[in-house]
Amino acid sequence: MIIDSGCDGTTFLGGEPLQQPENLLWLLRKLKACGIGTMVYTGYEADEISDSEMFSKICEYADILVIGRYDEEERNISLMWRGSENQKIMINKNEQRLEECNQVEIRIDRDGAITCLGYPSGDIEEILNEQGHTYR
Repeated sequence: MIIDSGCDGTTFLGGEPLQQPENLLWLLRKLKACGIGTMVYTGYEADEISDSEMFSKICEYADILVIGRYDEEERNISLMWRGSENQKIMINKNEQRLEECNQVEIRIDRDGAITCLGYPSGDIEEILNEQGHTYR
């Protein structure tokens, strides 16, 4: 296995990462040994995670966890790293504090195509549209 030491971090999501707990734990350990940060999204709730020894070990190795099932009724596009109010962020570094804010990543390719990741505010959408840019 080759891990690129130039990588800042790795995110695990989609599907359900905790459905392959042994493989995920193995990979999280390898990444931590290389000094690469990790973030894991799971639909499991805190009590479901704490009931499983394997899931608890995974939580020890992941730097950031976003836990809880997405709930359309609690949708909030202004949250950091999650889409609904019921989802929680767990950080394994106690000294670190989060300032809740909406984050958007905008990438401009060599050909001028704009990719917008996250949920842009109306201001950002308006600026892009005024400049004649379309984004996906």
